[in-house]
Amino acid sequence: MLSFYASPPALGWQFDLLTVSESARVSVVGQRYLPRDRESFLDAQQRNRRATWRISVLCVVAAMIMGIPLALLITPLLYAVVLIGADVINYFSPLPQDFWQLASEFARFGKVALDWVSQQKAADAQAVAIGLAVMLLPGVLLSVALWLGIDVLFRRSGVGGALLALNAREASQNQLKELQLVDVVQEMAIAGGITPPSVMLIDSPGANAAAIGSSAADARIVVSRRLLDDLSRDELEGILAHLIASIGNGDLRIAFRITAVFETCGLLVAIVNSPFGPRSRSVLWRIIRYGFFSGGAKEAAAVADLLARNVGLDTDDIDQFFDSGKRSRLRSI
Repeated sequence: MLSFYASPPALGWQFDLLTVSESARVSVVGQRYLPRDRESFLDAQQRNRRATWRISVLCVVAAMIMGIPLALLITPLLYAVVLIGADVINYFSPLPQDFWQLASEFARFGKVALDWVSQQKAADAQAVAIGLAVMLLPGVLLSVALWLGIDVLFRRSGVGGALLALNAREASQNQLKELQLVDVVQEMAIAGGITPPSVMLIDSPGANAAAIGSSAADARIVVSRRLLDDLSRDELEGILAHLIASIGNGDLRIAFRITAVFETCGLLVAIVNSPFGPRSRSVLWRIIRYGFFSGGAKEAAAVADLLARNVGLDTDDIDQFFDSGKRSRLRSI
């Protein structure tokens, strides 16, 4: 959801956009960030677009690889829930025999695939393929459904939570530089054919700028106040051009969906851990409460942070449950 501008040495490409002829001379101050190898705007655009596609493909592959062990964990739980529910229903209203035969077939194909993977037993290729589908497909479908739900849920909250965390503010009507910044962003966005994003400022000693949002429709450009004080107008235009081009190229939408993948993994980890400890149950309860009662942008940012951090925990509720040494019926099972 963030798209930062490049490091200062890469900002010199802005002069390629401004130079009309080679006879035009830039000032000594402007040569600080002049590139050694000049590049046309169209070539730079094509190069960055290829890089974006490569990163997107790598992220899809990484998500698929990361999703395989999660699917293997989730699928048996889904089958257990379905069979327990079917057994309860069968107690009151007997289910047809075909249902139990289908369940038996699923179990047989799953065992064939498991033996083929773990013990390298010879098996029919079609039976192995069906068995792998039986073992992975339910977990994959649940993961995709949760990912779509997370994407819609946090897209609804917008970027208010991130702006609150950054203590961002709107441009002051009494500051000429801040008003000029807003005008420059609007002019460049209109020239780029996108809806002008709102401009927010941060009173921070650091010099940085970023584009925040889930798409071009709700994009915000956040600029630190020090950046206005340290850079000239031409240098600032180079940074803004990079951010506006990033918004127009759809980078925010890609980044938002990739972030939703990691948040979905955090949610799946919380689901698996929920029977074993209160921490995961509190995460699930918080996201359910937010989904049904909508706690606002600040709550959305807090929930997203919880899910993202839940993926990288060194010890989870399952580890703590089995390492605690306490005797319980659940631990025995």
